[in-house]
Amino acid sequence: MGIPGWTQRLRLILVSVLQVDRAVFFSATITLAAFVPLFTMQGVEGQIFGPMARTYGYALAGALIATFTITPVLSSLLVPEQVKETETFLVRWLRQAYTPALRYALAHQKLVVVLQPAFWC
Repeated sequence: MGIPGWTQRLRLILVSVLQVDRAVFFSATITLAAFVPLFTMQGVEGQIFGPMARTYGYALAGALIATFTITPVLSSLLVPEQVKETETFLVRWLRQAYTPALRYALAHQKLVVVLQPAFWC
């Protein structure tokens, strides 16, 4: 069952977009919210920082529109049917270092939570 004429790849692209749409939208909204003080400035400060804040806002809005419209379409056109995954040397090395540390942290959660603040100081 599904949308007639849709391939498995198109369904996968749709599912992928639906998985990240809220996260992308809210992260952009939070970034724009941080610029609200710049949008509301008056006087010389408003003249100096206002155009930068508006430009950033327009760029972020354009990026959101492209993310939700153009990117899925280009993915359906440009991504090949079968994608071959390869692991680079750097990723392989990072995984070899990270996996044992992650296993240890998950096995000793209480110790990690207690010691974690000491590493940030």
